[in-house]
Amino acid sequence: MIWKSILKYIHSFRSMAHYQIQVILAPSEETPRGVKSVFLAGTTTKVDAIDWRVALAASLSETNITVYNPYRVDWDNTWREDVNFPPYRQQVEWELDKQEKADMVVIYFHPATQAPISLLELGLCASNGRGRSCQAEV
Repeated sequence: MIWKSILKYIHSFRSMAHYQIQVILAPSEETPRGVKSVFLAGTTTKVDAIDWRVALAASLSETNITVYNPYRVDWDNTWREDVNFPPYRQQVEWELDKQEKADMVVIYFHPATQAPISLLELGLCASNGRGRSCQAEV
């Protein structure tokens, strides 16, 4: 599975010193501390018992990387997906900015969901070779 190649690449950033992963949630502008950074794009719908982003971050807990996770604790489902609606605009701009800054963008496709935004994210990072996509095992 592609997870193995993604994890192998990211685990290459371990060092002799003990590090702990840094996870930055949207819309934080916290300064990244990791040697490298990863943006977690893809399925946001809760379809599995454990969120894929949480599982991936847990498997990287002892690496010296920064993970940009677009999950937003204060997200309100009543917010309009409208560029003129400030919280929505802030979220989209944060995601685009962090994808641009990240050394790698992991795009997760789950077979139980449609993923038009994930496809757009894949297209945005495909030309520069930073994107890695993966799909849940069926």
